[in-house]
Amino acid sequence: MTGNLSWTSSLKTVTLSNVRTFYKAGECATLRIGGYQGSNLVTEEFGFQLRCASTSGDVTETFSPFGLTSGPPGGVQWVKIEITDDNHEITGYAYCYQSKSTCQTGQR
Repeated sequence: MTGNLSWTSSLKTVTLSNVRTFYKAGECATLRIGGYQGSNLVTEEFGFQLRCASTSGDVTETFSPFGLTSGPPGGVQWVKIEITDDNHEITGYAYCYQSKSTCQTGQR
């Protein structure tokens, strides 16, 4: 998965743009994205059951830009992005922190 994150000056909304997912032929994936303050989810959590790639070809999906908007005051401190390869039960993640302007990434 690739894409861009940008916070509004109030930190209330994070916009995700140029989001693309890629997966190999015959595989399926699930995507979850949410905005947090500390350990509390403060935005709607988006979950997408991505379509499965056919056995004959890889798939790249492109998403329209969308926003995560915080309900409580204080805004979004960090964004959790998880994409799971449903076939192999492997999850890739990115934890993106506004204060650090970086994302911690990995797999589990």
